Amino acid sequence: MRGNLKNWQIILYSMGGESYMVVFALTAWVMYGYCPPEGRGVQLVTLATFSTVTTLARILEAALNPVVGYISDNTRTPWGRRIPFIFGGAVLTAFSLILISRPPIVTGVDKLNVLYFSFFFIMLTISSLFMYQPVLALGPEITADSNERVKITSIALFMGVIVGLFNLTQGLAFEKLGFADTTLIFGLTVFILAMGPVVSINEKRDVIIRDKIELNGKRTGFFKGMYGIFLNRVFLVFALANSIQMLSFVTLTAAAPYLLTEVAGKHPGDSAVLGLFFLSGMVVGIPAANIFAKRYCKKDVFAWSVLAGSLLFFIMAFLAFLPERAVYPAILAFSFVYAFVFMFTNTVKNPMLADVILLDCQLSGEKKEALFIGTHGLIFRIIDSANIPITAALFAHYGYSSGSPLGIYLIFPVCAVINLVSFFIIKNYPLNDQGGFLEGYGDKYGYLIDRLKRKQEDVAE
Repeated sequence: MRGNLKNWQIILYSMGGESYMVVFALTAWVMYGYCPPEGRGVQLVTLATFSTVTTLARILEAALNPVVGYISDNTRTPWGRRIPFIFGGAVLTAFSLILISRPPIVTGVDKLNVLYFSFFFIMLTISSLFMYQPVLALGPEITADSNERVKITSIALFMGVIVGLFNLTQGLAFEKLGFADTTLIFGLTVFILAMGPVVSINEKRDVIIRDKIELNGKRTGFFKGMYGIFLNRVFLVFALANSIQMLSFVTLTAAAPYLLTEVAGKHPGDSAVLGLFFLSGMVVGIPAANIFAKRYCKKDVFAWSVLAGSLLFFIMAFLAFLPERAVYPAILAFSFVYAFVFMFTNTVKNPMLADVILLDCQLSGEKKEALFIGTHGLIFRIIDSANIPITAALFAHYGYSSGSPLGIYLIFPVCAVINLVSFFIIKNYPLNDQGGFLEGYGDKYGYLIDRLKRKQEDVAE
């Protein structure tokens, strides 16, 4: 059954997803604010402390992901299952962002700074989870049509370009206004964007009712639901491939401010130029990815994109051998091409996850979209939690300043290997674009179909 959302609703809905991208982009500047390179500011916590706190926060977020999903799936309010969490999460996320840049001691490393940073970063991590995950959970509920899901994702990506243009000013704001005012401006922006789905989506009106499945469905126990999800090998293949591929992106993003200032010799404000090249690649890549997603299987589009990304990272591993005048142009060119390639994966990943969720939903008779989203978040955050330790370890052992930049250069070959691992995993993904099995995979996954059908029979009884 098709969804019934208008384009303006999809646009406002997409704003909710982009609210997290503002948080994500700002995290790199939080790291830069607390751990600036030598000569770029006062260090407020050590790299080891920053790495430890952020890793623990990600692990906590990973553990809470399925819990938040389960709570959201089973919440009943006059405003629906998802909207109250989006609103409350947005308030706390904006609050955390505004305060995290105002440590009690501004003259150097101090225990009070460690406690202050730890508290607000953990609050930021958890509140953004409550804000963002319900937005994702609405995706499979808006439409059951594969092409419409691609359309929604594409509109969301174009919204990402618009929000990304605003994100480009983060470096300039950081340079001109300082750490505190930057997080104030972008914290308020996060709240405004998160209100998009709150004001545009009426869950009782806009969420589809699927054949044979009630809107509010049969409640599934948390542990029973988690057990069933982890037995779904199709889901595990997708979640691992997507999470590992995203690890390369977030690792590169964490290193981007250092790549810009210490390798390219630019100022933080010049991140706007770098971002413009990235957004230009997105603008070109989104319609191209849309065309390919309609002509080719989404699995193939995902696999080609990941493999191409690995090749680009391997090429950039030779950045250190370029003449100094060619380094910045090479970084800009890479930013454009990588964004173009990355949009192919981004265009198909949410529709692919929706296919997995709907297959399970149709065969088992259970509604647990947000629990699936949460379990995907659990896997992603466990894997994603490695990004700061990877960056911090490379920086600590090989340097991250203009006089000792090897740790920054090594980000590229590490990301290349990460992408390659994702490629070999996604090759085992079995679903076609209609939610059925690709030729040759039906027998291999026959046990899964039988198990889910038995579960549906048990539910019916």
